[in-house]
Amino acid sequence: MGTRTIGGRYRIDEEIGRGAMGAVYRVRDGSSDRRLALKILHADATGEPRRARAELWFRREFHVVAGLRHPGIVEVHDYGIDASNPYYTMELLDGRDLRDVPELGVEAGCRVLRDVASALAFLHARRLVHRDLKPRNVRCTSHGRAKLIDFGILASMGVIGEVAGTPPSMAPESVRGLPLDGRADLFGLGTLAYWMFSGRHAYPVRAVDELEQVWRSEPIPLRRIRDDIPAALDELVRALIALDAGARPGSAAEVIDRLDAITGSAPDPEVEVAR
Repeated sequence: MGTRTIGGRYRIDEEIGRGAMGAVYRVRDGSSDRRLALKILHADATGEPRRARAELWFRREFHVVAGLRHPGIVEVHDYGIDASNPYYTMELLDGRDLRDVPELGVEAGCRVLRDVASALAFLHARRLVHRDLKPRNVRCTSHGRAKLIDFGILASMGVIGEVAGTPPSMAPESVRGLPLDGRADLFGLGTLAYWMFSGRHAYPVRAVDELEQVWRSEPIPLRRIRDDIPAALDELVRALIALDAGARPGSAAEVIDRLDAITGSAPDPEVEVAR
């Protein structure tokens, strides 16, 4: 059987990811021989009328992300339709996502958090909320940088939409159907940090309806799990995963400043921070 081609142009090398509604492939562009990643919505992803809605969200994801250029955000390229299935291509990232990265040291972990926080600051300055910060959606490249991927449930600030996200990383205001701002993403960043430094979820659940019960107990402080965690980092993560949005840092830029103070790092001139 011959190699499958999508859109008459992109030759599939291998599947590198699969979700409920689609798949991601490593492909080669026949017109330039460039290697890319290609995300496609499955024909049997969902039934009508949900199929039409899924296609609308898929197309919206592409067009929004296509307008974003930031070192911490995956770059998308081309949109098309193949046998009635929409797809788009994006840069092929080497390295691994955070699910496959063992517990990180303090400096390496703070560098990942800083890259993600910088991408969030960029999004928030454009009044966008990612809403799905989880290990699978952060890619660590071989160059030591982290990039945000998968913007499928990206939303505008202040809009009340359907409850969506991955339960362990969902902020209370998201679960309760309240208008969201950047602090919902900061909560997600905190759950990402907790998982990255401890190997466990701050709020371990499988379903949204389990969250209210789990939120009644405070997560174990990181310093009780790892003795190499600085007090300032422990305090930052605890603030990020606060159930009360008002108790969290006020912005992603503030998080970056606190991370720089923890690591003693100078600001990175290659990374834009919106303030």
